[in-house]
Amino acid sequence: MTRPDHKHDPALKSLRRHLSKRPDLLLAIAKRHSTTPLLHPPPAPLDPSKSLPATSPSVRITIPQGSPTYDALGITLKTRQREVQVDIPLRQTAKTPGQVRQSVKKMGEDALGYYGIPEHPQVTSYTTPLHSYILPLIPILLNILLFYAPSSNYYANIGRSLVHQYIGPNAIRYGILFFGSFHFIIEPLLLFRGLWRYRVPLIPSLLYLSTVVIIGFGGIDALMRAVIQERIRLLRSASPIDAKDRPLPTSAHALVDENEFTLHNI
Repeated sequence: MTRPDHKHDPALKSLRRHLSKRPDLLLAIAKRHSTTPLLHPPPAPLDPSKSLPATSPSVRITIPQGSPTYDALGITLKTRQREVQVDIPLRQTAKTPGQVRQSVKKMGEDALGYYGIPEHPQVTSYTTPLHSYILPLIPILLNILLFYAPSSNYYANIGRSLVHQYIGPNAIRYGILFFGSFHFIIEPLLLFRGLWRYRVPLIPSLLYLSTVVIIGFGGIDALMRAVIQERIRLLRSASPIDAKDRPLPTSAHALVDENEFTLHNI
């Protein structure tokens, strides 16, 4: 499904990076239409005296170079012993990357609904923020140092003079107000909404709040990644036997059944 003309499309490359951050959607789409044992652990035996089956292997989900195109999405499933390429035709050939994004998102949401995965699952654990979100601490700490350092501090005075010369005489004061309002008011309010929505217990909530106060948006991103991890956990344990008894969504879901993809062993 990979075509050379799509490998260098900036919009589709950006979409691939976006989808790589939503492994829950990718796993749901692949699991919904695939019978590969990489995605479906064997069911527990009805006889308790029989031994339980081995747990399913850890699967790494990636989007290969050149995917998606305007008519298909490619997903690579990889374990230590096996690698499988999954080609998923889109519901209809898209003409823009935005239409590709909408089609993939809709297919993912339908697949999550098919397995009964809640839109807002409960999060009971704390996920550490990504290292990239720690980088904003550097200008914040420098701003605090320049604002509170005594006037007798030689290095602080050099920093203040550089800021006054190249940014503005009130830049340090406005920087303190800006960082303070975001870290202590705006971002905690955004976090509280997520903590309530995902019913996070007290201790993890305090950890997320502390992260937001210290590094800002990194705490909110950590909570969103915890939500994705919880959806993946529920998906890994979901069974088609359980799903088939659930009522299917309306006609929009029926279109997905026409797009059964093919597994290609590599």
